[in-house]
Amino acid sequence: PRELIKVPPPPPSPPPVPKTKKPLTPLTTKPCRPPGELEAAEAKYNTILQEIKNPATDPSRIPTLQADLKRSSRLLRMLKKLNVIPPPPPSYSHYPTPTEIPRDPTDPRFTISFTLDEVEAAKDFFNEWGFLVYRDILSPSECDATVSEIWDYLEEAHHPNLSRLDPTTHSQLSARYGLPDDQAIFTPQFVKNRQNLNLHRALNSVTPLFDESLPSPTPASEVSPNSLTLSHDRFCVYPPSKCDPTSSTTNPPVHLDICPWSYYPDAAHAKRDEETDPDRLTYHGDTRIRELVDWRAEINCVRGEVGDHHQGLISLLDNLEEDGGTVVVPKFHKSFKSWQKALGTWEENRVGQRRRGCSFNFHNPSDPIHKLARRVTLRKGSLLVWDQRTVHGAVPNRSESFRIAQFVRGFRRGEMTAARAKYRAQALATEFRRGGVQSLDPISRHVFGLDWLEYDRSLQSEQENTQPQTMKTLVNKHWNI
Repeated sequence: PRELIKVPPPPPSPPPVPKTKKPLTPLTTKPCRPPGELEAAEAKYNTILQEIKNPATDPSRIPTLQADLKRSSRLLRMLKKLNVIPPPPPSYSHYPTPTEIPRDPTDPRFTISFTLDEVEAAKDFFNEWGFLVYRDILSPSECDATVSEIWDYLEEAHHPNLSRLDPTTHSQLSARYGLPDDQAIFTPQFVKNRQNLNLHRALNSVTPLFDESLPSPTPASEVSPNSLTLSHDRFCVYPPSKCDPTSSTTNPPVHLDICPWSYYPDAAHAKRDEETDPDRLTYHGDTRIRELVDWRAEINCVRGEVGDHHQGLISLLDNLEEDGGTVVVPKFHKSFKSWQKALGTWEENRVGQRRRGCSFNFHNPSDPIHKLARRVTLRKGSLLVWDQRTVHGAVPNRSESFRIAQFVRGFRRGEMTAARAKYRAQALATEFRRGGVQSLDPISRHVFGLDWLEYDRSLQSEQENTQPQTMKTLVNKHWNI
C-alpha cells in the first residue's frame, strides 16, 4: 500500500550565508573658514591688482606681482567654497540682567503707567527700561467706537459669516498673530485716533528730536523738521480661547522690527542697506497689496544715525495677564550694540529670518533671550510705546476675553526726503477718500504731512506764475479742516 512506502526525508538545507553589511561611508563635513578670512583675502587680491594696474609700479616687479595675484586668486576660490565658522550664539553676557517689571501700586494687575502730567518721570522710565505705558490716552467711548469699527471692517468685507455676537464664528478670525490681511487701515475712527492730541503729546515726549544742525532732506516749508508724523498701521484681535482652543492665535517669537545690520550700518554691512533704505518707499503699486506694503515697511526701514525710534500700540480693552498680548525684554535697548557685535554677519544668521532682512527673529527656542521676556498688562485706552531696539513679542490669549489693540508709531518729519514726503501725502489723500474719511482735524496737516499737497501745488503755481493756493483751498475739496 502506498501508505507503507517510506519516503526518505529531504536533505538538510545549507545554513544561510550571513549578509555582509556594506561598510558605512563616514560622514564628511565641509571644511569651514574662520570669520573674516575671506574678506582679508579679497582685500589682499585687490591690493595686488591695483599695484599691477598702477603706471608708477616698477616694471621689474610685475612678474612677481602677477605670480602673487595668481596665488591670491586660487586662495579666494578655495575660501569661497568653504562654510563660515559661525560665531558662538549670544549668551546671557550679551543680554540685560533678568528683571521683573514694576506693577501699578494702585492695581497690581496692570503694569506701572503714567499720565500726561508726569512726562518727565515717564521719560526717565522709558530711558531706563526701554518701554513706557501712558494711561487715559483714548477715552472709553473712543475705544468702544474703534472696537465697533474693527468688527464692522471684519464682518462686512472680510469675513461675511463672522458675527461678533456668535462665538462659534470667531475661529474665522486670523490665526496669524491676530492681524488683518491689509497692511494698513484707513477707516474714519482709526484716522481720528491718529490725530488724537493725547497720543500726539505722548509720542512727542519720547521721540528724539531731529538734529536741526544737520541738513534735513525735507525742504523747510512752514513745518519744522521736528514736527511729529504718525505712521499708518493695522490692528490685532486675539479671540477668547479658554472655551474654544481653535480660536487661539499663533504668536511670533520674540523679535526686533529692525534690521540689526543696517540700524547702525558700517562698511561690512553696506550691501544690506538698499533693502532697509526708507528713501526707497513710494507708497504705490500695481496691486492693492503692493499699494499698502510700504506703509508696513515704513516701520522696519529705520536707521539709528538720525536718532532712536519707537513703536507702540493702544489697548482698546483691559488687557490682563491671561488675555495674551505684548511681552518685552526690559532694558535690552542698552545691550543692543554689544549683542549686535556678538551676532556676526547676516550670512551667518540668515536661517529663520525674513528674506528681506528688515527684522530679526529669535527663532532658536534654546536662546536665553526667551527667559527674559516679561508681560506688559494694560488698562483700556492706554498707550504702550517701546524703543525699537527693545526685543518684544506676544503670548497667546488663554482667557474668556478678547484682546484688541491698534498699532501706532511716530517719527520726525525731517527724516523724510522731499520725494518720499510728496509720495506719502498723495497716497494718504487717496487712502482717506477710499476709507470714507469725511473730516480731518487741524493737526492733520502736521501729523499726516498733508501740507505737502499745498507745497507741491505752490511750486507748480510759481512755475505757472499764478497765485499759490492755500492748504484749506486744496484739501478742503475732500475734507473739512
